[in-house]
Amino acid sequence: MILNIIHLLIVLIVSFIIISKSSFIAKKIKIIDLPKKQSIHNKPIPKTGGIVIALIITINFLFLSFISGWEILKTVEFFSIISVFIIGLIDDVLDLKPSLRIFFLSFITFILIYTNQIFLIEILNFKNFGATSFLLGNFSLIFTIFCIIVFCNSFNFIDGINGLAISISLVWITLIPLGLNEKFSIIICLIYILISNIKNKIFLGNSGSLILSFYMAIKFIEYYNKGQFLLADQIFICFLIPGLDLIRLFFERISNKRSPFSGDLNHLHHLLINNFSSKNKSLIIYIFIVLIPIITTIFFEIKSLTIIITTIILYFVLILSLKKKLSY
Repeated sequence: MILNIIHLLIVLIVSFIIISKSSFIAKKIKIIDLPKKQSIHNKPIPKTGGIVIALIITINFLFLSFISGWEILKTVEFFSIISVFIIGLIDDVLDLKPSLRIFFLSFITFILIYTNQIFLIEILNFKNFGATSFLLGNFSLIFTIFCIIVFCNSFNFIDGINGLAISISLVWITLIPLGLNEKFSIIICLIYILISNIKNKIFLGNSGSLILSFYMAIKFIEYYNKGQFLLADQIFICFLIPGLDLIRLFFERISNKRSPFSGDLNHLHHLLINNFSSKNKSLIIYIFIVLIPIITTIFFEIKSLTIIITTIILYFVLILSLKKKLSY
């Protein structure tokens, strides 16, 4: 009990110190987000959210290792997460090409899966999606890496309005059946970042977006494989709105003869802001849109296919409606 309290106190103190010194740290290692044409902020913001998350994950790892003993598999998992953070940090400093970032993320994911099969999706078990299960066979590895890459990229897409990515990640973290101390430490850390992010004092940066999305992705897979979590169709529904936005923007950019990885102000959250002229109202609406299918699949016995089709239709109706209003 005392160790648990000490652990959480350390998390609180470290989070507070790093966030309070964000500007100093950002200037030293040159991770300041300068306003660009596609930015919705008009002043330089330190991109140090990833550093806070990386330190908290490190504290969690050391604490659990001290309590439960040193485990090789947990060590590989930890270094995989930190490696992803380092790739994101390098990206924040040097602005890596998206293809290079995806390559490194795929390679790290491959090493993690090769080392520990708990992170390999071999079978899709469904709640009520027609068949009860589907064996992936030889496609397991490719499918798993693909899912993690897509999730990390879709998460990065929603990190464009203060508080949005962090608020949604808090929803997802709450769903994962982590140990109490690990869960509370991550939640405390994210709440600290959320408050500062809403005040325009700190950004996640690519390092924060990558480490947080990668951490959640592998935890979703781990507890799914342990049979302690949601089923495949429910997990798909949890990520449906960010995933739809990723797919829509991907094809829209290609149709406009632009790189699918190029930035713009056409994301769902941008359309909401342009229509409602309020970041806070847009934030609440976006979170509400994400929550509705999640609540429906968890608490109601409605067919997953019905939820998915309905969500897709409502999403595109909303997009068309928002774009139509802007054209007037």
